[in-house]
Amino acid sequence: MHKGATVISEDTVTTPQGNKTHLSQKQPIRGDNGHVIGLLGFAIDITDFKNRQQQARDEKEKYQLEIDYYKKLTEQQSKFQLIVNQVAHDIVSPLSALNTIISMLKDIPEKHRITLKQAATRIDPNVS
Repeated sequence: MHKGATVISEDTVTTPQGNKTHLSQKQPIRGDNGHVIGLLGFAIDITDFKNRQQQARDEKEKYQLEIDYYKKLTEQQSKFQLIVNQVAHDIVSPLSALNTIISMLKDIPEKHRITLKQAATRIDPNVS
């Protein structure tokens, strides 16, 4: 009050009904000579607003956590898919070569060639 400044503050008080938050403004009243002769102030209850504000913040944080979770899950799935594709490639290439060699093996009995072909086909039915 001695400085003559307007003060705006947000104060929380505990009441029997729970915490209440008030926004208040206080400013000095000056006389004709410029000296402070009094104080004028008001306060309004902003508890509901603060509660809604906190709820919105909590929901935003929850939503952000869900976004982060699904983003991480998508990244992991992409990494896994790359590994799966590489493993599939690493298996299919030798299988194709094996099938080519099997078809060229004329010196082994047909029964053994069929067994080899069936084994390769079980690993990848698309290899012919």
